[in-house]
Amino acid sequence: MRKMGRSLVSFAIVAAVGLALAAPAARAERHPVDCAKVMEMVNAGKSAKEVSAALKISNSSVYRCEKKAKAAAKTAAGAPAAAGGAAPAAPATH
Repeated sequence: MRKMGRSLVSFAIVAAVGLALAAPAARAERHPVDCAKVMEMVNAGKSAKEVSAALKISNSSVYRCEKKAKAAAKTAAGAPAAAGGAAPAAPATH
């Protein structure tokens, strides 16, 4: 009887572990978010909640795209001075 009980418990443990490994992950798989589309909708006046519902993404993905766009704009604003090497010369006075 004890042998059968141990076998049954062992089988239950193996089955539980197998099901746990086969279950989908708790967090969603990463998939690329089209930040250009997100920013197009945000710039059109839609809220983060509306954009996330329309594109079936999370609100945090919308905010992440906004953050990336802001950083890109900040970098682009500073890029012309850095790309030219030196600052433009001051106009000559006579």
